Amino acid sequence: MKISHHPFLILAAACALHAPTHAQTAAPVVFDLDFTTGAAALPKTAKVIGGEWRGGWVPTDNGQRIEIDAGREIRNGSLEVTFTRSNWSDDVRAYTLPEWFYNAKVINLFEKGDLSGESIQFQVYSRQRIENNQAIVSGGGWQQKIGKWSDYVCDGRTPMTVRLEWKDGRVACTDVKGQTASGGKQPTKLRYVALGGERRRPGSALGMRFLAARLIDLDQGAAPAARDWSKAKITPQKEVPLAAETVPAGARTRVVFDLDLTKGVSVLPKSAWVRGGQWEGGWRVTANRERIVLDPGYPIKNGALEVAFTRKDVPATAEKIDVVSVHETPNIDHTDLHGDAFVLRIGASETNMGLQAGIKTFSKERIPVHFGEGWGQRFGQHEDWVLDDKTPHRFRFEWRNGRMFFNDSKGRTFRCEKDCDNYLDRLRFVALGGDRYDGGPSLVGARFLRVKLEDFDAPEKR
Repeated sequence: MKISHHPFLILAAACALHAPTHAQTAAPVVFDLDFTTGAAALPKTAKVIGGEWRGGWVPTDNGQRIEIDAGREIRNGSLEVTFTRSNWSDDVRAYTLPEWFYNAKVINLFEKGDLSGESIQFQVYSRQRIENNQAIVSGGGWQQKIGKWSDYVCDGRTPMTVRLEWKDGRVACTDVKGQTASGGKQPTKLRYVALGGERRRPGSALGMRFLAARLIDLDQGAAPAARDWSKAKITPQKEVPLAAETVPAGARTRVVFDLDLTKGVSVLPKSAWVRGGQWEGGWRVTANRERIVLDPGYPIKNGALEVAFTRKDVPATAEKIDVVSVHETPNIDHTDLHGDAFVLRIGASETNMGLQAGIKTFSKERIPVHFGEGWGQRFGQHEDWVLDDKTPHRFRFEWRNGRMFFNDSKGRTFRCEKDCDNYLDRLRFVALGGDRYDGGPSLVGARFLRVKLEDFDAPEKR
């Protein structure tokens, strides 16, 4: 899609980027960029770090951004940014995307070219979906939550605009619903724009597609009216739906898969995804953010997961490692509104307490109780681990009629006894080695030998 520009606006923006710094020759429109026309829309002063041009600019990994030099300091001005949002975490392939970092500063203005000094920032935290905040805006020593997360239209096609303004000693932000918050002490030397993220924090605005950006110098007179995006036809960023939420037609067995990983990668179904690791008598975790994800293709209301793996004498690499987990949604991270999760956690905290591991369950229905946690129980002794890389440790997760059970490597059975029933009933995506929680650490040295998933509701094979 290409939206035409008025010749005067194009000329004004071009002149503004190369004009002398004195006020008499500056134009109110410093730049007015339509990203839907591709990279050619950018001025020569712009830098693009990663991302894709797909009906606009789309960040596809953390650490990606567009940086634009306005060419001069703007003492009083405004920045308008138009974008669409997709709820990428509910896409069936979400587990192949980068980890969701703690925060992403998605729309930024800075004083200096290294993106430091005075600044105004519109930032999105991972916890904001839970707290139902649209964003946090900050500048001039002022910080405030603004709007609601539910204000976003996450269909990948609806344009939304955020406006940042600094004028008359105040900072102001107008959110996607047109609501304005203001405060703080106005920055006076803003020049550099960063979209998608910034340098000091690695998070980028995954799920956003940037359509346009317009920078106005309010000291140079009234600006022309902004483009009207209300009737623009935007192709959705993604159109891959989740599979039907029923037992597939023709299912005739309770065993969804039973994989002998010692036979190598060839035993994996086509729907499996492997990130890193090595195949050596099973699948070995060699570094953080390595995992295997298995998708049965539909949510399992009542079922069981069995896993066997060996361990080496390698110190835990993180405080919290969800070494085996099964999730409702492909985001495979329970720190957001992403449904049910059942995890086996091993990390420094268990080791320091002399314990073997911990069980945790989470559910969207329990938000905002600590990310929806329902059952948390540590078990065993650290000495229960045999770290010879030969002895298999076997664990079994079971969820039946909303109740949760767990068998540890010593054959002991645990059950959630209090305030846990009737909410864990839609598990689907199995993650081995680690999930995406807390930056995605994995249990380095673990070697997975077998994984089996059962569906108790599918009929027996005859």
